[in-house]
Amino acid sequence: APFKDGQVNALAAVHSPGAAGLTLYVRYWHYRQEIYGLARSTDGGDTWDERTTCDWYCEGIYTTNQPEAIFAVRVEPYYPSHSGMGILRSDDGGLSWQEVWNESNAFVLFISPAFAEDALLYAVVDDGMIRSSDGGMSWQRPTDEPRPGAPLVYSPDFARDRTVFGGRGHILYKSEDGGLSWRAVLTLSGDEGITDLEISPDFGEDGALFIGTPHSLLVSHDEGANWSVVFSSQDELIDLDVRRRAGHAASASDQNDSGARSRPLSLFVAMNKLGTRYYYAHSSDGGLTWQCLNPPPEQ
Repeated sequence: APFKDGQVNALAAVHSPGAAGLTLYVRYWHYRQEIYGLARSTDGGDTWDERTTCDWYCEGIYTTNQPEAIFAVRVEPYYPSHSGMGILRSDDGGLSWQEVWNESNAFVLFISPAFAEDALLYAVVDDGMIRSSDGGMSWQRPTDEPRPGAPLVYSPDFARDRTVFGGRGHILYKSEDGGLSWRAVLTLSGDEGITDLEISPDFGEDGALFIGTPHSLLVSHDEGANWSVVFSSQDELIDLDVRRRAGHAASASDQNDSGARSRPLSLFVAMNKLGTRYYYAHSSDGGLTWQCLNPPPEQ
């Protein structure tokens, strides 16, 4: 691979109907040689070819449901002679790039899973959230209240149900019209805010939604109407991942006595102990039971 012996700071994957295989993009660099680049594989990683990287300051690569249409975010350069901050778009799989936002740093993109049809994406920039409904060619800064910030997550059936959730501080917002209007569905009590947000891959069937706070994990099984805590720790929760359990699809038989359709989901949380010790916990039943994968050493 062209990035052998280098470091990878971004990996993105896309699979679209009719594609020959999984398309992967890797942003890499060799720090000591000051070499950086972008590589692409269209066969799931078996072979790779070099593309034209956006520039040294790209912080992430974001794919759409069109394998050739990708985005990159970048931050303010260290040296005035280097290229600037903002958002870049490529329509040829990274061979060439077009600057679509240059007014501030850009940190994270949230791209519609139906991008090929609606060209919708949100971006977190220096002073808040911006929205584009034409693939980044123009941007709007939502100011009407209520409105979300980050994190933001789309329904897997977004093309049909137009449902999207967004967190802002202690409040979770829901939109059912593709982000044109919002309403609050949850306000957390206490000092902890929403730091992570994940949605079930079977959301249309199980209505499951997950919120991460610095020290707990909450789940809703009715599209955000009611919530319960399924994981808590004195250590810091730094990442949450939700996956469909291998070989299992949601069904009514997965309901427990309380009606929670959680069992087909596999959950992973990454924890940080004392700022330096990282460990992981896993649930194979949607949060009903947990196993610590690599317990941190005792002090």
